[in-house]
Amino acid sequence: MRKNIIITLSTFIVAMFLISCSKGDKGATGPTGIQGPQGVQGPQGTIGASGPVGPAGSLGIVGPTGPAAGAPSVLYSSWSTVTNWVAGSNGTNAVHTASRTTPALTAAAVAQNVVLLFMKDVALIKATLDGGNVAIVKNPDVVLLPYSEVSYVTLSGTNYVNINEYSGAFNTPGTVTLTYKVGNIGLYNVAGLNSVNTQFRYVMIAAGLSGGRFTNGPAAGYTVQQIKQMNYAQIAALFNIPANGSNEK
Repeated sequence: MRKNIIITLSTFIVAMFLISCSKGDKGATGPTGIQGPQGVQGPQGTIGASGPVGPAGSLGIVGPTGPAAGAPSVLYSSWSTVTNWVAGSNGTNAVHTASRTTPALTAAAVAQNVVLLFMKDVALIKATLDGGNVAIVKNPDVVLLPYSEVSYVTLSGTNYVNINEYSGAFNTPGTVTLTYKVGNIGLYNVAGLNSVNTQFRYVMIAAGLSGGRFTNGPAAGYTVQQIKQMNYAQIAALFNIPANGSNEK
């Protein structure tokens, strides 16, 4: 009997001990701690395989047609050798003429634009000779028409002041008439003049004018007089004109 009481008492004590050691109620959440440093970035993963090509998109609407390209701001011909000089006279001086067909230089084009006529290797009667023969020399420069040069010729002991004059005119639409006037030596045989191979080229500046100044294109801001005072190399550089060739239509 006493033994059973002792066992029962021991069991009660153990039970009470276990109850006193059991987990209590959960306490309140504490404050968030300081964020730690960022870790080292890991290595880049392997690039995945490309996906399949998607279907083509639908064709867009066709845009409106743009305006047609305008006429070039400058029109230039090729260099042409002048070998069709025809002898003539005004009664005192030799006045020889030649012509070149220029379809682009219509009456309206010449009236509305500025046309420059250039010649190179122009023939000049310029010599000191005896025996009645006249010598021709060439000016290798490119000159703007009208062009004149004074020279002195001695023939059979007689001295002459010679004036060589070149000019051009548009008396007939689509044609340029070139004139070579030689003073104080009478009629000169044009066979020698044709053998010199003088060359001709025109440049038409197709740009608007206002108050004597060009209003558009490479010559914008220049006066007509300023353009005509430029030498051929300056004109070619300003308008990007090649040494040879033409943009005539």
